[in-house]
Amino acid sequence: YAFAGTKPEVLKYIPCYCGCRSQGHRSNHDCYVKRRSPDGRVTEWDSHGVTCPLGPDITGDVMLWHDQGKPVTIIRQDIDREFGSRGPATLTPEPPKHQ
Repeated sequence: YAFAGTKPEVLKYIPCYCGCRSQGHRSNHDCYVKRRSPDGRVTEWDSHGVTCPLGPDITGDVMLWHDQGKPVTIIRQDIDREFGSRGPATLTPEPPKHQ
């Protein structure tokens, strides 16, 4: 939850593969954050992150690789490769090439 709260610019480009797109989720970020204020502050958390069967595993890998300095474009490719066969992906935008 802390990573999702402070790193939306990373998780908004990372899909979740647990089927949560049926709940309207667009990325791994949405497993944790339901709403933000206009200034970006989290105003409501989503409890799905507690029970999501894949989200925390995905986020854990993202946190590790982000801390290692991997660009978001490479992290996204690695997540797609590692989790892509697990279920339907959220409809997550690709990160800009510079990230």
